[in-house]
Amino acid sequence: MQGTQILPVLTMQRLYGSTGFNRDGRVIIRGVRKNPLGLADLNQAGTFRYLRTLITWEIESLFMRSAPSNSEIAYSLLRITFGANIFLHGLMRLAEGHAVFLAYLTKEMQGAPVPSWFLAPFSYSLPYLEGSVGLLLLLGLFTRNALIAGAFVILLLQIGSCLAQNWAVAGDQLVYALSFFILLSFVDRNRWCIDGLRNASG
Repeated sequence: MQGTQILPVLTMQRLYGSTGFNRDGRVIIRGVRKNPLGLADLNQAGTFRYLRTLITWEIESLFMRSAPSNSEIAYSLLRITFGANIFLHGLMRLAEGHAVFLAYLTKEMQGAPVPSWFLAPFSYSLPYLEGSVGLLLLLGLFTRNALIAGAFVILLLQIGSCLAQNWAVAGDQLVYALSFFILLSFVDRNRWCIDGLRNASG
């Protein structure tokens, strides 16, 4: 059997039953399981017409199999929305300037058992962390690692809010933590993203 004939014959086997080749290389159908064109003799009907029809069916079935499910659409929408929220958090803090965010953080952490030297480097790095995590989620690039990193950032913020006894903010941060949990738990449904394109091409 010639190598270029293997794929069409395998496709014919799925539709028509067992196939083979005779001595002059022509395809023989030994048993007809399904004959959508109403013809049992492939050689008389014309190999080209059959192959064209089979290829069309294969392409249509490929698109049907690749249609996104409702859960994949829902996951993508949640990831993009959540990524936009996190990204804009970091972007707006950078736009306001480091001094403004540091003053806000210092006021919020007054009386909390946190070293004063810790606030300056943390207020400087947090907007970049939020912006990076949010952008990766928006693009769907390194999604799993971005979700893990974002979850650790929320954990640090949650600890700070609890130490400052700011329970209203701590409650809001729990919503973010839950969102990270959901997205990470169902990351296998992350389809419309750069990660999906990289996996498909790899």
